[in-house]
Amino acid sequence: MQPEKRLAEEGARAVPAGRNEERVSKIVEDIVKGGGTASYRVADATDADRTTGLIAFAEKTYGPVEILFNNADLMLFSYWEDATIDDWNKMIAINLRGYLDTIAAVLPTMLI
Repeated sequence: MQPEKRLAEEGARAVPAGRNEERVSKIVEDIVKGGGTASYRVADATDADRTTGLIAFAEKTYGPVEILFNNADLMLFSYWEDATIDDWNKMIAINLRGYLDTIAAVLPTMLI
């Protein structure tokens, strides 16, 4: 079961986000059908402004964020000798920067 759905079953109000609107809207649809509360946002972990906007949306809609499920990731496979620097940069942007930008966006209200 997806973590968002499991948390919603326990009473959490969920804000799934991702680049694929069809996928995140389906998650919300399933949560609502199951009696939960959820809204979604289209977001991209490589865009710090969108990440900040996502957290602002969640806080405006439901109040302070208490649980963060930070799971955006990308794994591209290539041979080291191919030196696919662009692929490496994409992985760093999502797996490191996106992860840290999301924490930075939510941390101020979590510390209150």
